[in-house]
Amino acid sequence: MKKTTAKAETLVQKLLATDLEIQHAYVEQISKQGERGYALIAANTFVEGMRDSGYKSTATAIDEFVDNAFQSGANRIDVVTTADKTNNVSAIAVIDDGHGMEPGMIRAAVLWGGTHRFNDRKGFGRYGFGLPSAAVSITRVYEVYSKIEGGDWHKVRVDLLEIAEGKLTAKSGLILAPEPEQTTLPKFIVESLGQRKLNSGTIVHLVNPDRLTSGFRRATTFGPKTLEHLGLIYRGVLRRAAMYVNTNPVEPVDPLFLDPNARYYGGNDVRKAEAQPSSEFRFTNRNGIEGGVRLRYAYLHPSFQRTGDATTDKGRLGVMKDNNAYLIVTRAGRQVDLVTRTHFP
Repeated sequence: MKKTTAKAETLVQKLLATDLEIQHAYVEQISKQGERGYALIAANTFVEGMRDSGYKSTATAIDEFVDNAFQSGANRIDVVTTADKTNNVSAIAVIDDGHGMEPGMIRAAVLWGGTHRFNDRKGFGRYGFGLPSAAVSITRVYEVYSKIEGGDWHKVRVDLLEIAEGKLTAKSGLILAPEPEQTTLPKFIVESLGQRKLNSGTIVHLVNPDRLTSGFRRATTFGPKTLEHLGLIYRGVLRRAAMYVNTNPVEPVDPLFLDPNARYYGGNDVRKAEAQPSSEFRFTNRNGIEGGVRLRYAYLHPSFQRTGDATTDKGRLGVMKDNNAYLIVTRAGRQVDLVTRTHFP
């Protein structure tokens, strides 16, 4: 067992080292372009337009930061918040202990399309639009902190008002991402870490969020809703990394109610879901890449939602309502889509 664990740890270290090497090469490549390498793509109207980028809720925007954390090899991901005197959420931070980013990559990460994993299908993201789009959909000001092992914390702060006022516009007319600066972490993030020390990692800090969706504006409801959402979306990858929302652990939520370790499973209740025979097929796409699709089914008793336990009944009803679809699609353990309309006759 010890030899197997050692081999696994060595493999993970090699993968992280490779990703950092690719990251470094990408930073060198865009740095050679001078100011143009760090251009924010377009003008203020584009940035303001990206605030309406179509996220279903605050939680689905936060998913973008969590996706990045998983791809950086994080073992733990925390979503923490602060509240003002009226109990409204006044700040959100997504903290991970992944391999982090060198300063030039932090600057590149706030660009629309800034990624060293372009079209990489091994992870969750492909095009590098997630971080800035998700951030501005929630707030006008956000900060990205990061450090690699042996390095110092650096941050890049993006303020949409500064873009509108031309403070980030160079003589060439290009709007440039701010340069990274060495820094220390904000007090509330340090307090949320407690005795934990991050040797490496990334933190996305959403300052004074002004576009939180219904159910996420109040501190008392933000936590429970985010816990359930993350448990559902990342149910298949929680065994690889622990997740917390304000110190509360994220537990898996299986919309088929077949996982005995997931919330609302039902234990020995006679109404618990019954697994049906699954099916699997293999395919080769037009690029010659082989893949597979596995279909899982569950039978739910007619009185499945009437267990006599109010919390379980309400939870089951909510999960079924939010995942009412012909197909629930997952990839690499992450829920990616709901097929709510059929194209079949």
